[in-house]
Amino acid sequence: MKRHRALLSLGLLIGSMTAVGAADLWYCSNTDLLQVDQGAGIVVGALPGGGVGFAVAADGGVWVASRDEARLRRFAADGALLLDLVTLAPLQGLAVARDGSVWATRPTLNDVWHVASDGADLGSVPVGNVPYGIAIDRDARVWVANSFGNSVTRIDSLTGATLEIAVGFFPSHLVAAPDGTIWIAEKESVRQLAADGSLLTEIPAGGFPLGITVARSGEVWVANQNTHDVTVFAADGTPLATIPTGQKPRGIAAAGDGSVYVLCRLGGEVRHYAADGAPLSSILATYPDGLGDLTGLTYALSVDPLGDADGDGTGNEAEASLGFDPLSALSSPSSFIRGDADRNGTVEFLDAFRTLEELFGSTSPGAGPPTTCPESLDVNDDGSLDLADPVYLIGFLAGAGPQPLAPFPTAGPDPFPALGYPCLD
Repeated sequence: MKRHRALLSLGLLIGSMTAVGAADLWYCSNTDLLQVDQGAGIVVGALPGGGVGFAVAADGGVWVASRDEARLRRFAADGALLLDLVTLAPLQGLAVARDGSVWATRPTLNDVWHVASDGADLGSVPVGNVPYGIAIDRDARVWVANSFGNSVTRIDSLTGATLEIAVGFFPSHLVAAPDGTIWIAEKESVRQLAADGSLLTEIPAGGFPLGITVARSGEVWVANQNTHDVTVFAADGTPLATIPTGQKPRGIAAAGDGSVYVLCRLGGEVRHYAADGAPLSSILATYPDGLGDLTGLTYALSVDPLGDADGDGTGNEAEASLGFDPLSALSSPSSFIRGDADRNGTVEFLDAFRTLEELFGSTSPGAGPPTTCPESLDVNDDGSLDLADPVYLIGFLAGAGPQPLAPFPTAGPDPFPALGYPCLD
């Protein structure tokens, strides 16, 4: 018996494609810039002075604020240095706007600096005392956490008008959620604000929460640096779980596949967790650090939900709502009919034979090229390609069994893509 042809063709397809969107994760370790790629930490560039604030751009590259120098750097998706700007003062938090410009907090100047995508100076906006974290919501409003002012400043990016909102003690970082709300990590609590600045949720927290991110599911993950763990909250603020991590978790970022990365800067590792909190992997690093949008998911879902980060023809928000990764061209909601092995728009007995050819690697005349949509062969949608699939299909066509699972009988995206194989065209 020849090798499972469907799996072989799937492996070849995945190996030959390159995602358009961001790296799995951007971070730094001492003076190196790194990416996580297929579970490995890879040094992609030099980062003199280290890094603190990160913000992924629409093209998959990243802006980095230096930790020890007054510099702002822009890197391409492959790690090539595109811009290296000497700034008026050290920067802290960064956020990329829909037009490609960057907003950066300047704690020593009590303002926010606005920089064009080409590095041109677009001016500054005064905010509260010692601004730290920054985020941009889906309505292009810029939100700034004023750590020594115990307040948040909301900036209208079009008019420059500001609104200062009193919050809890020492707000450090904040994140814009896809629903338009803002979540804030404070020294003694986690707070949720509505778009108008009104308080929605306030949750006591004793571990000095610092990093904060919103997962694709809407759950909020908070890194607690003093208790060496992560707390997970539902979108309404209900506590869901506390997950132990390495020492001093600080940076935290949700990924497009639903998982979450945590940078344990004194634990010497980057931990990767599944959406349900189960540990997936650990990547060793000397001093992993970085705060902000380390994956690009915040940009894709909160700043530019109607954009198409991976260039697959489906908008970021629509793609994520179907369970796909809006940052990866390998995870795309292609339309197909389950059971339609030859993709001719009709499910018939010939499709059962075509499925058998794929399973057993037939080289008979007229067999055709390997499928580009293995998911269409998984007729019973059990996440496996085996003899049960053509048997299931024959049973249906003979009137003795149930119909193929969705999408059927009309074409559409896989409603549960995580359970099976991709459809790559």
